[in-house]
Amino acid sequence: MATTITETKGLSGNNVRLLQWTLAQGETGDWAEKSGWSDAQVEYQISGTAPTSIAMQGSLEKGTPTVGQTLRDSFENTLSLTANTLRQIHEDCGQIRPVISGGDGTTSVVIIVRLTRVGRG
Repeated sequence: MATTITETKGLSGNNVRLLQWTLAQGETGDWAEKSGWSDAQVEYQISGTAPTSIAMQGSLEKGTPTVGQTLRDSFENTLSLTANTLRQIHEDCGQIRPVISGGDGTTSVVIIVRLTRVGRG
């Protein structure tokens, strides 16, 4: 089941954009446009009792991508995490989305992505 995103634009002179997904066990977030944004950070906020894995995926496809590739952080670690954390997204892709697996039905995850660009107003 795809879940929609909440988007905040117009921060810091239109140079910052926030995306937020709230997911439950087994859900996949809707794709969000990342093109034109040079820098991205992701924050995971996990609540619940069972282990959960959240992967950030990216794609270069236009429209609705058919396949997502797991993204990596600045140290080449895959962005497939199991705890509350804040990470840099290394790859520059056209679209991004989170995918959650595991959990026991009580697990809820909030994923926030901060996109920034430099030199544009």
